[in-house]
Amino acid sequence: VRRNRVAIGTATMIAITMLVGTLASLWQMSIAITERNQKVMALEEATEARREIEQFADKITQANLLIASGQSHADSGRWQAASDDYARAVQMQPSYFLPWMQRAQLYIRLKLWQEAADDFHIALDLGAPTDSPQWAGVGALFLWTGEEQAYLDHATKNAARVMQSESSSVWDSLRGLMLSPNAHPTITARQCVERAEQWLRALDSPAGQLPPNDPRRQRRPEDDTGPRRHDALGFRTLGNSQPMPVCQYIAALAHLRAGDYAIAIRLLEDAGNDERWPFYAIVYAPLAMAHYHAGNRDDAFAALELSHLSIESAIEELVEHPQAIPDYPWFDIVESLVLNREANVLIHGHLPEQVRELETLRQQSLEKLSGSSE
Repeated sequence: VRRNRVAIGTATMIAITMLVGTLASLWQMSIAITERNQKVMALEEATEARREIEQFADKITQANLLIASGQSHADSGRWQAASDDYARAVQMQPSYFLPWMQRAQLYIRLKLWQEAADDFHIALDLGAPTDSPQWAGVGALFLWTGEEQAYLDHATKNAARVMQSESSSVWDSLRGLMLSPNAHPTITARQCVERAEQWLRALDSPAGQLPPNDPRRQRRPEDDTGPRRHDALGFRTLGNSQPMPVCQYIAALAHLRAGDYAIAIRLLEDAGNDERWPFYAIVYAPLAMAHYHAGNRDDAFAALELSHLSIESAIEELVEHPQAIPDYPWFDIVESLVLNREANVLIHGHLPEQVRELETLRQQSLEKLSGSSE
């Protein structure tokens, strides 16, 4: 009996050992299989990721080709063909900001401001850098079309540039910040005034321009590769080719927002009196607001009326001569509309009447885009 018990015990130990060994082997096999599967999945994921990158790069290339084609069509006045190319580029890679920006530029050329604002808004949300010349005036565009959140997002980037840069090369950023009467959460109007005055002091002549017969007004030599110090009109520039009256205008907006109404009036009058500035009439609406705040009601009414008349005249000119290229940037008109609206609400308590020719201008542009005017 004892011998049997020993045999049974030995057999049991052997069985347990075999079972443990089997379980250990199964566990090790399970780990090996899991690791193999993970490697296979990682390889498949890497292959898929590489394929997606290659597809993305290919789509970017195709989108860029369509953008180039669209630009060529637009430069030749083939508006519908340009629009079609940009639409295909957007569809090709909707997460790529450049097609949206380029189509927005097309809409700007056609004076389709709502469509342009919509596309700029999407480009902004997609992370487009906003420090390029294409973004000059977009803040005014957002305000005119009611894209308040887009304006705030854009203004936040402008505020960062104004605060971080000691250079006067960001006048356009400061200009965009000063278009809204509402204080920005990251920069005060007083800080903007300090920046503007700092940059104005960088001018080396009180008038900010060269005398009419100064030889430096002539085209500089071809071998002169240094920074340009004066623009084509002879205005002293501040690093980004901003003429003196434009700088005075921007500084005046900062003073207006800071409540320095007398200084704003002086700067605006100085800027507006230089009629070599093609769209000097832009000063009238902020001048009306500054006079109103300062208690000069008659002057405020007169300046606001001049603002109305200058805007109507400019829009009528665009309607009557649709092929002509104005000698001022597109955003001067939009900015004038924005500030005129604000001034009208401040002084008269209501929105201004719609400029009669604005809708006509829009219809002309839509006909160009559809090809029906060709």
